[in-house]
Amino acid sequence: MYADALQAIADHEVKIILTGVDLVRLQRRYGANHDHPHSITLTHLLERVDEVAKRDGELALIIADECEGQDDYRQDLRQYRASGTWGYKGRKITAVVDTMHFAASSASRLLQAVDLVAFLFHRIHINADSDARAKKANEQLWARVEPRVVHQRVWYP
Repeated sequence: MYADALQAIADHEVKIILTGVDLVRLQRRYGANHDHPHSITLTHLLERVDEVAKRDGELALIIADECEGQDDYRQDLRQYRASGTWGYKGRKITAVVDTMHFAASSASRLLQAVDLVAFLFHRIHINADSDARAKKANEQLWARVEPRVVHQRVWYP
């Protein structure tokens, strides 16, 4: 069933952008005063979505899984449009339209699809299985969606 779901994603003209942050290294480098990992990852994601959309002459609409801090994330996007994001790859967000929308993943097939891809990416690249059979199975699953990946990065502070 998982393979069929991933194939359904791969069969559509989608662009997959994956971002993450290593929580242990974030804590070690910045201590308790670091920004929330979700905020960091979302900022990196917005930068890459904007970059890819602009490169391809498209506009992007952001629909995210419901979470705490939704109003703060919407405010961040407004700020990023006005004066840009922070960091060494900071950029003014111009290709993301409207506001950031939040929905329950249980009510959205698109968000469920994102969850499937993110889970598998994490399983392969962050929390890798030691069992050779599981590793091989995950790699075969990943091979279905990998051609749709236009960017993937985990930040290791």
